[in-house]
Amino acid sequence: MYTQRVRSPAGFVMFFLIRCIFWLGLVFVALPWNGEEVGSALADQAEEIGRAATDKAQALCLKDPVACANHAATAARLLGGTTPTSASASQNTLLPSDLAPAWRGATHKAGATPSGTSANMPPRRSPG
Repeated sequence: MYTQRVRSPAGFVMFFLIRCIFWLGLVFVALPWNGEEVGSALADQAEEIGRAATDKAQALCLKDPVACANHAATAARLLGGTTPTSASASQNTLLPSDLAPAWRGATHKAGATPSGTSANMPPRRSPG
């Protein structure tokens, strides 16, 4: 059954701003530009906007580090990344059977011929 999560207003606004910046960046890249000065001006403005968004996010994180960590974990999960807690939680989970070397082929028992005939195998058929 699907349950709807309740988002905080700050998290919703931050996620909305990140999505807007992403899609506007894609639109600006896809637009055909005739003049070189227009493209360089847009690149400068995009850099300024990115810096302003980064500064705003840093200021919000300085005010409330716990909420910032929660929002960062949510953003990482939505974007397909890993969070620091999930990365450290998966440490040292291999079993001894996982660490054992891979199978390297059949071992010859004492007295077995190198041609591969053994009691467990049926006789080979002759060609033709």
